[in-house]
Amino acid sequence: MGTSTSHPSPPTNSWRAVSASYRNKAQNAPAIAKIIWRASHLSGDLDMERLLTAPIVATCLNIATTSSTREIAVKRASREIALTGQTGIGAELARRALVQSYTFKDRTEGFAKCVVSEATNYLISRDLPSLLGSSKRLTSVSDVISLKSEILQHVRGLVGESSPVPADAKEWHGFVARVGRRLRGEN
Repeated sequence: MGTSTSHPSPPTNSWRAVSASYRNKAQNAPAIAKIIWRASHLSGDLDMERLLTAPIVATCLNIATTSSTREIAVKRASREIALTGQTGIGAELARRALVQSYTFKDRTEGFAKCVVSEATNYLISRDLPSLLGSSKRLTSVSDVISLKSEILQHVRGLVGESSPVPADAKEWHGFVARVGRRLRGEN
């Protein structure tokens, strides 16, 4: 998350399956996304569904939808994070999504797409770059970037199909659970 230190995923069977899916040309982006989100769901510290239901994420969604400018939203979110002490991956993903949501006509849906995409990007970035050259699928940096882009595009599409995105904090938790099930292929 913006540092020079790389933290690979834990050496569990579910994360090894993720690594194998990246290298396997027969695995398309939707299949890889399912494997990633299933592995995440089984990981305590890396359970993105749990992290995205943190109160600060719903607060940032509310700030994104009620602030008139990006600058005001960033200041409000930074203040809220500092005052509540809700730091960590969830807060950082929400802060990034808040900024990006201002590029969407519908900031509520934009925030949802961006926060789930950022969570997926975080998970992908832990391992995919280190696999460069490890298979016929990942022979160049362009291959890695392309695969990552396909996965993120699929994730954003699934989030969009899960609309409407609630602006209410209580309903946000249910929305994230619904998106998580869809991403894991548990419809």
